[in-house]
Amino acid sequence: MNVQTLRYYERRGLLPEPDRSPAGYRAHTPEAVRIVRFVKRAQLLGFALDEIAELLHLAGGGPDHCDEVRSMAGRPDSRLGPSDRRVVVDT
Repeated sequence: MNVQTLRYYERRGLLPEPDRSPAGYRAHTPEAVRIVRFVKRAQLLGFALDEIAELLHLAGGGPDHCDEVRSMAGRPDSRLGPSDRRVVVDT
């Protein structure tokens, strides 16, 4: 992954700004790696970064936000195909 992409995700609020090592290097956490993988998978499914940011926000809300995510996946304008939508809705 390009360093500029990571910094862009930080500026957009998709990734938290990482701690720095004593030498000044960015030390990304395993959680940041998980988020980047999620972002990339969501982009492959056709989600825009604004939509991905909303999904990440909802994911932090726990089970209370599951219905909202299912609703997003089931919207007529959703970029998910029928099999992708089934995975989200049935989860």
